[in-house]
Amino acid sequence: MILIGERINGMFKDVKDAIAAKDKKVVQNLALRQTQAGAAYLDVNVGTAAADQEGAIQWLIETIQEVCTTPLSLDSQKPAVIAAGLKVINANHGLILNSTPLDKKSDSEIFHKYVAMAQGAGPKANIIALTMDKNGVPQDVDTRVAIAAQLLSQATALDFDVQRLLVDPIILPVKVPNAQVQPGNILAAMDQI
Repeated sequence: MILIGERINGMFKDVKDAIAAKDKKVVQNLALRQTQAGAAYLDVNVGTAAADQEGAIQWLIETIQEVCTTPLSLDSQKPAVIAAGLKVINANHGLILNSTPLDKKSDSEIFHKYVAMAQGAGPKANIIALTMDKNGVPQDVDTRVAIAAQLLSQATALDFDVQRLLVDPIILPVKVPNAQVQPGNILAAMDQI
């Protein structure tokens, strides 16, 4: 199990305000608290907190790296945001590129882009790939497993070590319609994956 601290996210008001004001103290405190609590990685997600998401992720990364060496998980489904973060990150401590689906309606090659970025970042760069595609989050076991198989197949075809590919079966929030049946589906999908 890999513990990833998820609190440095622009969806939280304090982080959004810190990004806007360039208040390093808020972000650094969150980074240190999560590290002290045992996080193996710190997830860095700008969300919708800034119009300039590329600049914001760079600021967040630089701010975190001033106070700790905890590996980072760069979290965005926008390859340009991840690429911007890679320009300033110290990947020697470890790195995860988080949240690539198999494909998207707007970008059928998104998974390939994440693989290329991870390969360029070095042997300590991993990928979290979501079991979702251009049709969204599957509501059944078989589709999740089929997407996971496609992710593994494409990673292999792209000469990406599948040991560095972490497959996320996607646990939905309780408020999502039909979410109550999903825990069983997710466990069954995980077993097959």
